[in-house]
Amino acid sequence: MDLTRRRTAVVLTGFMLLLASVPTAQVAEGEEGLEFKRPFYSGPTQRGTSLAFQNASDLYWAGVSESPLPWGSFAMAVSYKLDSSGAMPMRLSEWPQPEHWSFGWPAGPTGSGPNDEAFDGIVATRGGLFFAGRSRSQTQDGVGDKEHKAVLVKFPLTPSKTASGFGIEEWVVKPNFFTYRGNESFLGLAFGADRSGAAHYLYASGYGQTNGVNNTALLAQYTSEGTLRWSRVLGNTGWFMSSFGTAVTTLNGDAYVAGLTHYPYYLGSSSLRLALWKYDDAGNQLWVRSQPGFLPGWRGAMAVTATRRYQSTGEGDIYVVGGLKNGPQGGTDVLMVKYDEAGNLLWRTTWGGAAEDIAHGVAANDHARTPPEGQRLYVTGTTHSFGSGAADMFVLEVNPADGSVLAHYTFGGAYDDVAWGIQKVGSHVYVIGESKSVQQIVPEYEGRFNYMTLLMYKIKPVETSLTVQIDIKPNTTENRVNPKSQGKIPVAILSTGRFAAPEVVKQDTLTFGRAGTEQSLAFCKPEDVNADGQLDLMCHFETEQAAFEMNDTQGILKGLTRTGTPLKGVDSISIVPGAR
Repeated sequence: MDLTRRRTAVVLTGFMLLLASVPTAQVAEGEEGLEFKRPFYSGPTQRGTSLAFQNASDLYWAGVSESPLPWGSFAMAVSYKLDSSGAMPMRLSEWPQPEHWSFGWPAGPTGSGPNDEAFDGIVATRGGLFFAGRSRSQTQDGVGDKEHKAVLVKFPLTPSKTASGFGIEEWVVKPNFFTYRGNESFLGLAFGADRSGAAHYLYASGYGQTNGVNNTALLAQYTSEGTLRWSRVLGNTGWFMSSFGTAVTTLNGDAYVAGLTHYPYYLGSSSLRLALWKYDDAGNQLWVRSQPGFLPGWRGAMAVTATRRYQSTGEGDIYVVGGLKNGPQGGTDVLMVKYDEAGNLLWRTTWGGAAEDIAHGVAANDHARTPPEGQRLYVTGTTHSFGSGAADMFVLEVNPADGSVLAHYTFGGAYDDVAWGIQKVGSHVYVIGESKSVQQIVPEYEGRFNYMTLLMYKIKPVETSLTVQIDIKPNTTENRVNPKSQGKIPVAILSTGRFAAPEVVKQDTLTFGRAGTEQSLAFCKPEDVNADGQLDLMCHFETEQAAFEMNDTQGILKGLTRTGTPLKGVDSISIVPGAR
């Protein structure tokens, strides 16, 4: 069949990537900060599993391409060049370009079943692309039947390919974790610095079979050259005790693995728990936390991400998403959990309807540089409670302060549409998954085959201000102000954490007074006002021009940073009684 007659296609010798930018399914939107743009599809019998980006200009995604035996399945990878805002070009005429590529791996035929060759995790760095997954054809099994095993594979940022269009790797790691040699796989992949910041390592999480009735969660640390530094067994290796290390992230030199424990699994879903393991860069377990949860599928379905806090010295938080059976809405609800680095539970929330809803991916904007009112989590997965089909993709826009859902968006048609991963790049959010509702591409395939699907959302601009700490009349407690005074009011903008006021604040934009818009600035100078060893910005404002009135109780400072971000600070004042 000539697919190019039905929709624009790009055929890379031996491996096809089909892109369509015509919406083929219904879209429902909320009212908050995401605007749906359009979907992109690749070829049939494919699914996307995870996303990564490099320098906010290159988007990469991983997945699986399934072909009938004896040819077999393949792992797959795709790259797309983004514009300066993080958007994919809208015009299909921009394909093909040298910076866009796709390939399958390994070179076939593999003779593998539909789930035996897959990339589930992806990391993009300046040094190359790393994929974590599994392979049946490329690994060894000396005991019993041939089964798939974990692989970690590295490619250059611009990979070389064979004449048939298959990717040529720089190296492949093929671990065997247990002598039983049953199925083993990596499911998640992360890259992060050690505690000193001097070195960076890869962390791969997954599972392995220690006996015939057991899967056990695993974590391994590798160098960027593929050298194993250490591996750890996270779960219980006993009989009928299953666990999975489904996703992994890093923060401040430590690794966090989200997964599940099912001890013992013959008790059914009542014994399922969501688990979060914390390890340092030397492989020492620091703590384990768990929550009741329901994670369908043999490997679980969940995701984890971590962010640093706004204006902190480096402290951060960890967010885990998954599912909860018999949730508050009556079905399987999306479960969202927030921990701090010490393992303290900060909040636990759910979202969903009467049917089955479960989260598979989570991403965040830059909490360290974004004021709290502009911070967001983006959660994706599959819903049977909302949308238009049997199963629809969803995106939740979540307030990370308390887990409240600000808006939800669905995408789908008459058949199953499943989202597996999500990534924020620049001013856009991308969702990767699979869709059977693709009738406008190949009508006879509708409902029969999955198409790898990439959704693009644009983040609507949100007016937020940088909250700064100010001290009116430092070293006084009442901050007494005589509105009729012809003197000046000293106001210190305090440096906190990584916020260095003299370097960040654009001084000539500062205004101060009862409304915060009064043009009252006299001058500013750097000064360590509170003796904490950091230079603050001490500013003086003309009292009369600040326009305070008798009943005012606060002074407001406004301005801009050197990069144009609005800033605002508030402190209390006391008006001098009977002031003239």
